[in-house]
Amino acid sequence: MRKKLTLTIDGDVYDMLTEVPRNISLSEVATFFFKAFIADVKRGRELSQKEFDEWVESDPQLKEVREYLREHLGPTVWKIEDTVNDLKKKAKKKK
Repeated sequence: MRKKLTLTIDGDVYDMLTEVPRNISLSEVATFFFKAFIADVKRGRELSQKEFDEWVESDPQLKEVREYLREHLGPTVWKIEDTVNDLKKKAKKKK
């Protein structure tokens, strides 16, 4: 079941999100990144690239979203990913 969530984000992240083509579901992108973040938190550390790839391959929906993102967004996703990684580091420091 899908539920709505309201988030407050930094202006630079919002600006990057407005660059995402309209045919891309931001809900799917956000879900993908939140699932990855939650997987990291549950393990108490960041997933290695190998672990991340195995995790994505284990879920057909995640695999589909990742491939779609790679094909259609490329550099925009990497900018967002860098920002998410910075936020994860900041969140871990506050614990």
